[in-house]
Amino acid sequence: MSALLEIRGLRKHFESRGGLVRAVEELDLELERGARLGLVGESGCGKSTTARCIVGLERPSAGSIRLAGTELGTLTQKQWFPFRRRIQFVFQDPLAALDPRQRVGDAVLEPLVIHGIGKPRERRARVHELFEAVGLSQAQSERRAHELSGGQRQRVGIARALALEPEILVLDEPLSALDVSVQAQIVHLFGELAQRYSLAYLLISHDLARVRELCDEVCVMYLGRIVERGPAARLFASPAHPYTRALIAAVPSADPRLERERERILLAGEPPSPLDPPTGCAFHPRCPLRAEVPHQRCERERPQLRPDPEQAAHESACHLPLASHVSGSAAGRMLTDTKEALP
Repeated sequence: MSALLEIRGLRKHFESRGGLVRAVEELDLELERGARLGLVGESGCGKSTTARCIVGLERPSAGSIRLAGTELGTLTQKQWFPFRRRIQFVFQDPLAALDPRQRVGDAVLEPLVIHGIGKPRERRARVHELFEAVGLSQAQSERRAHELSGGQRQRVGIARALALEPEILVLDEPLSALDVSVQAQIVHLFGELAQRYSLAYLLISHDLARVRELCDEVCVMYLGRIVERGPAARLFASPAHPYTRALIAAVPSADPRLERERERILLAGEPPSPLDPPTGCAFHPRCPLRAEVPHQRCERERPQLRPDPEQAAHESACHLPLASHVSGSAAGRMLTDTKEALP
């Protein structure tokens, strides 16, 4: 049985004054019905571009995006229209995503009108149902976006995305504009809504702690490519790629003693530019383990995703995967630091 969403060999390039920007390169993803998938990485790695290609806001340069077997990547905007009901987008900035002149209830009503769903009375009832589902009152539906808090605006954005009863939500950094207390509320809301509506969602984020809470599977992205993917519990407990270990080690510990004592993993330099990506492994200029790989293989050969011998669902793209023959080396020390860093 095929996945609900299948992405194969996705590429997205942009022309710029400096040359060709390779935002996404040879990306493969699958999303099953009801699954919760996280896509993480540093800013500029191609996460949001991937999301925009999935929902039809950007046309892929190459590759395939299939929703329940239907190819989406080559559709015109008119052909995309019926698929909008099945896959919806929640934007990072809820204020920018809402019309400041429009009542937020009308913003949630609008997709129902555009798609001709229900009669006027049924649409209004649906809006009130959605506001209740996301923890907002009927009175708040009469307000405009600037009259609501950031958390309330994000709830409106989620209600609008749910209006058409989609099968998939694509969430692009939905928590980054909110303070910590409001983030916790939205995290709880996502859990409730996913169960209530049997939603599959793709969560784009750089916040690993939240991804760990919200996702069953995680993909780690670096310079337009997936460098590691696997079940969230295993990936956070035993990260196989040096970049993943560095990301997880950067998560602060809730224990003050561990936070003071843990050793950080410091990566040299800045992420390379997608205008001029390195040869071989894109991570090798910053990787603290590249000296352990013989014959300058990291500089010359791009590693492919390979399954972990102990669990095939956990894959990493590294010439030196974490294994028993490197325990006690720099890789072993990095893993120890990483486990201590998790909250």
